[in-house]
Amino acid sequence: MSRADRVVLVGMPGVGKTTVARILARRLGARMYDTDRMVEEHCGTSVAQLIDTCGEERFRGLEEEMVSSALRAEAPCVISLGGGAVTSARTRESLSTGVTVVWLRARPDTICRRVGDDGVERPLLRGDLRRRVEDLDATRRPLYESVADLVVDVDDLDAEQAADQIVRHLFEGEVPGGGLGVGS
Repeated sequence: MSRADRVVLVGMPGVGKTTVARILARRLGARMYDTDRMVEEHCGTSVAQLIDTCGEERFRGLEEEMVSSALRAEAPCVISLGGGAVTSARTRESLSTGVTVVWLRARPDTICRRVGDDGVERPLLRGDLRRRVEDLDATRRPLYESVADLVVDVDDLDAEQAADQIVRHLFEGEVPGGGLGVGS
């Protein structure tokens, strides 16, 4: 199995996982799965409405199911995980074999700028956006790091450039110098 058979994108809300996944899938001739969209299709409601009405715990349970389903899909595929999917030990375990996990990493300033007013539509970012992003980043950063095979810093990259970095890594091998990160 090649490194490009199953590529999974993880990272905070607003880093561009869905957009980069679409570009990668097109370039790799792969199917694209977005676990947030899969939850929405399954429930017939938005993630925001689901969290508001049923709570984050119910959403995370459904998200685990959708991640598991996407990871069983026929390869090649590119999968965009919701920002908090890595908080599940089951999901982290399922990312440990047979996939290339790419962490799209951004500074809190970048995330706040990209999310902007969209934070209202993201229940976990409501309120003081800067504080919420910093809190989530502090909690999730070690989890992203624990599952990542590749880190792409997206602060100064658009989606096409981020996809370029990932494709280069998939087909040219490890990052020069033996490092994990790209764009650092």
